[in-house]
Amino acid sequence: MIQPAKKFKNALQSCAAYLDRPDVFRQNVLVVLGIAIVLRLAILGLFWSDWTWQSGHVHDNWDKLAVNLVESGTFGFEPDKPTVIRAPLFPLFEIPIYQLFGLDYRLWSLTLLAFDVLVCAMLILLGRRAWGQRAALLAGLFYAIHLALIYYTARIEQFVVSLPLVFLWLYFYTRIEKRPRAKWLAFSLGLVCGLLMINKSVYLPAPFLAAGALIWARRTKISLRTRVSNAAIVLVTAAAIVAPWTVRNYVVTGGRIIPVQSLLAYQFFLDVQWDELDAQEGTHRPDFSHWNKIYTRQMSFIAENEKLSHPNLTGVQRELMEEDICREMLLPWIKNHPAQLISKSIKNMWQFWFGAENFRKTSLFYLLQFFYLGLSLFGTYHLFKNRGLSNLGIGVLLILALWAEHSLVYAMGRHSMDLIPILALLFGLGTDVWLRRLQEENRDANFFENDTLRNTGTTRNRTSKELTC
Repeated sequence: MIQPAKKFKNALQSCAAYLDRPDVFRQNVLVVLGIAIVLRLAILGLFWSDWTWQSGHVHDNWDKLAVNLVESGTFGFEPDKPTVIRAPLFPLFEIPIYQLFGLDYRLWSLTLLAFDVLVCAMLILLGRRAWGQRAALLAGLFYAIHLALIYYTARIEQFVVSLPLVFLWLYFYTRIEKRPRAKWLAFSLGLVCGLLMINKSVYLPAPFLAAGALIWARRTKISLRTRVSNAAIVLVTAAAIVAPWTVRNYVVTGGRIIPVQSLLAYQFFLDVQWDELDAQEGTHRPDFSHWNKIYTRQMSFIAENEKLSHPNLTGVQRELMEEDICREMLLPWIKNHPAQLISKSIKNMWQFWFGAENFRKTSLFYLLQFFYLGLSLFGTYHLFKNRGLSNLGIGVLLILALWAEHSLVYAMGRHSMDLIPILALLFGLGTDVWLRRLQEENRDANFFENDTLRNTGTTRNRTSKELTC
């Protein structure tokens, strides 16, 4: 009788062999995409009455930026009042959706979910070329079933356009390592870096990470000239993408150099307020109540400040004044509360993966994130154990960079959604390595068993011949 553990092992090996068969690759892709579509429609329907866009409100007013850009030609929350606290890529992505469907947010949400399915397909198809068929399918499955990703995509969130860019950042870096003389790959990597930067200012280190890795990696196999030229192409291309927006910010602010957005001190100030309210009231509270109280605090803060209460301040002038005042208040706070700054940063390291506005949502994040982070850590462990982490080392660097940035300033669980393509690839590559080792161990065991049987048979034949003689 076959033991249960051996049955499970045999089933795993059969599954591993099936996922690696080229003749059924298309069927497997369709199965993964089918799962992705069903889950997205199920989540959309399950929370149908809870979506904030049902009442005409989109989180962070991303819809207003796209609408005003189309209707008045102004990138701002109000017509003819530009803003510098938001990055432009997501509103530009929303413009064709607005032109097609108007303000029907149900169709906005469905469009973003459909786009997300296409990202899943891209991850599998391009991932197969860079990392192999089985790893790509496993990564695609991880991406397809990530429930937090589906929920926040349906909410119409900015990170949706980060997901394909983060994956392409990894893909082009991996390809250029294998084909260092292909300059179009360096150009593509720089283009993706630039788009990441104009989507979120936290990605400002992305081209420098990529350029540094290109110079450092495989330095004994690739000439210094090739490595430096690739790094230069990446940096120049990324700078060319960001430069027009930086010039626009320089013009609308009357001479301030703001590469993407001006929000750093304000976010830090928001994080301090958040911690103070948590300490005073706890985390057991209704949805959105905390945001309302923080908004009330901000309004009273503006009313008390003579500079901000000036009636002639335009949108940009008010934003810059708020940022300056927050910076003036925060510098003494940092100087006088070093221990609190350290504890806040440590708390944010946790908040980056699990943080939400109240206990109910935080508990939900725990349930969702622990499972998927566990899968990624499982893959990372097997990659590290089998010295395969170099295949995705640059992705781990990006995780650490974003994690560190958010931990110092402001962190919520939804901020970690950007990293899901990297987590998916860590799971896919690590599980692929693990399955390959299981197959090799099984082949070795079968070879040893067959060899033992052959030797035993030969010994028996010799013994029978001797007895006959």
